[in-house]
Amino acid sequence: WCADNGDVLVVREDVGRHNALDKTIGACLRDGLSAREGFALITSRCSFEMIEKTAIFGAPALVSVSAPTSLAIERAQAL
Repeated sequence: WCADNGDVLVVREDVGRHNALDKTIGACLRDGLSAREGFALITSRCSFEMIEKTAIFGAPALVSVSAPTSLAIERAQAL
């Protein structure tokens, strides 16, 4: 999880990329970090499920260093 200015605030890892995102969102909720004041950053492939998890959390953006799936792009545009 990154602050609006790009500072990395929360880092979580897991063998599964979805679990790592879940852990990150959970840590943000536990620590009282506002979803509207930052963005999620992942090093894995961006799937539509990850887009939806991030949107449900309320984050304005999910940044991925790997290419998103076509369905992820469609879901992001819809959300």
